[in-house]
Amino acid sequence: MGCALGVALGVFAAAGAAGAADAADAVDAATAAATPSAVLPDRPSGDAPGPADSWLIRNGRWFDGNAFVADERLVLQGRFVDVLPGPPQRTLDLHGAWVVPPYGEAHNHNLDDLALAPALIRRYLHDGVFYLKNPTDVAEQVERVRPLINRPDSVDAVYAHAGITATDGHPSLLYRFVAEREGNPYPGGYRDHAYVCVDNEQDLAAVWPRLLATHPDFIKIYLLYTDSFAKRRDDPAFRGLKGLDPALVAKVSERAHAAGLRVTAHVETAADFSVAVRGGVDEIAHLPGYTFGVFNVERFVLDPAAVADAAARGVTVVTTTSIARNDPGNRLALIEANQVANLRALHAAGVRLALGSDDYAQTSVVEAMNLLRLEAFDRRTLLNLWTRDTAMAIFPGRSLGQLQAGYEASFLVLGGDPLVDFHETQHILLRFKQGWLLPDM
Repeated sequence: MGCALGVALGVFAAAGAAGAADAADAVDAATAAATPSAVLPDRPSGDAPGPADSWLIRNGRWFDGNAFVADERLVLQGRFVDVLPGPPQRTLDLHGAWVVPPYGEAHNHNLDDLALAPALIRRYLHDGVFYLKNPTDVAEQVERVRPLINRPDSVDAVYAHAGITATDGHPSLLYRFVAEREGNPYPGGYRDHAYVCVDNEQDLAAVWPRLLATHPDFIKIYLLYTDSFAKRRDDPAFRGLKGLDPALVAKVSERAHAAGLRVTAHVETAADFSVAVRGGVDEIAHLPGYTFGVFNVERFVLDPAAVADAAARGVTVVTTTSIARNDPGNRLALIEANQVANLRALHAAGVRLALGSDDYAQTSVVEAMNLLRLEAFDRRTLLNLWTRDTAMAIFPGRSLGQLQAGYEASFLVLGGDPLVDFHETQHILLRFKQGWLLPDM
């Protein structure tokens, strides 16, 4: 399904494709230009290491969230430990290389198609992105992919399955386009598979058991231009350009939280952001203002009161800044200035941030490099956001994103210091996941 959505969005945003390609080319060129600053670590000889092995990992420079500290680490049963019960089964000498936690991708619609999954898993692991959050997919298709994911030698992923929108709301038009282009795989189209339509509390009560029966990892809702919801609700001119009734957001959140599920909200505007926060969602899947459409910038400037409320409630905001480069007009500079202002306001207030690209042809590398280009954060902050904070946004119940005892022994070994040159984040020498030394990618 990720491929189909990617094709569809590519058609809708063809005018901006060259800009996105240029950004990707710039990342590739910078990565290719990186030169090793450390001797290549020694791979253990003998039988291929497995996740049950115990390790002594020597001569590394380990990122502690602030700086790189020369030290060693012990690994047992896939986790960092302080003491091993006996001699290590494996020893790895890093020869002074830099070690960081793996990266995350908190918004992308990938790994939901069995035919594409093996290549995408390799791409994500190659890029050092071990964790993925897919906020709209088809549950039946994801079930075919599950044997390939959430393993020590693969990518860990969570899925929302069908998102909740209004009748004729986003993403119904997009999926109608997909069905017309690629054939209709389901009677009645993608409705009740990739999205469900809810217009009142009775609809919500009716679809809720069906949503839970697909065993989602979280719930996704769509909010679009909520401040003009009444105008758009019954106007056919706004098919695909509206979302859930804002009065129902709290109702969805209450049901989801009672079921032990978090809620992620797609938003477009600052008003949508405010509605989502007041409605009790846990995550906002887009920074408002990745495109302005025909509207002025004021519609996308976050309300300081809503920002403070988001911080107080522990809401996470996923960045998705790089998709602005697909904007078809000449508004990019204005859009990006607003993105930077919003990001700095969120970060200053203590709102949790996570990186996600929502770019089906890319991983979160393109998002990280775009944030670097925008100078929204310093390199240390950006590295923490991409590693620790994004991992925890995807898997809040796991011990991820830190290189210390008690945490999962997953990390990347880099050939240079990313606090000096952030492009070193893609100069990956070794990949280690849950006690498993991955093969070269």
